[in-house]
Amino acid sequence: MTGEWLFIQQDDDHARKLLEAALQVDPNFPAALNRLGYLYIRSGDPDPAKALASLRRYAEVETSSSNPEDSLGEVSRIAGDDRASLQHFAASLRIDRSFLASQEGLGDTLALMGDFDGAREEYDVALLMAKSPVDQMYIKEQRALVSFWEGKPAQGHKELAAFAEEAARKKEPNGQFNIALARAHAYCRTSIRTCAVEEVSSFP
Repeated sequence: MTGEWLFIQQDDDHARKLLEAALQVDPNFPAALNRLGYLYIRSGDPDPAKALASLRRYAEVETSSSNPEDSLGEVSRIAGDDRASLQHFAASLRIDRSFLASQEGLGDTLALMGDFDGAREEYDVALLMAKSPVDQMYIKEQRALVSFWEGKPAQGHKELAAFAEEAARKKEPNGQFNIALARAHAYCRTSIRTCAVEEVSSFP
């Protein structure tokens, strides 16, 4: 439990030591295997092979759960193996077709690979799967950001503006915040000079 708390606090070195100690007690402890997979890849000295090995062990221990394959999908993408990422997300969905994170993961990975139409199709499927307004807003936001990756910022800004109005109308504070943050990041990417000037001029 302490290792998990430290992981959330991003105290990665201490979290890793405690979770490795937990595996000394139980080498098949699923939660520790999962968290260590992320800790090994996001450390100051990342070790992709060690991260993936921990998650593969996690998948062997938890064969009936979608989460190990989802974690492998995320860490494979971080490690730069996009094809493996897609394969693991697909494997997760074969175990549980309703596992939303893996459906979103397919869209995220395809967007990074430059398959923008494919990414939109996967996000559309994810949108049908989403059961909460928060998830729906997040997926719409991610889908809109594809336009920026594609080099069509005007379309992206238009979509984000529409979703911001929808979030305000539905009184979804999380959606409003996330979309506003996405619009700010997108604006800075497409108008770096203007953004820098505005940030400097805001200082007292």
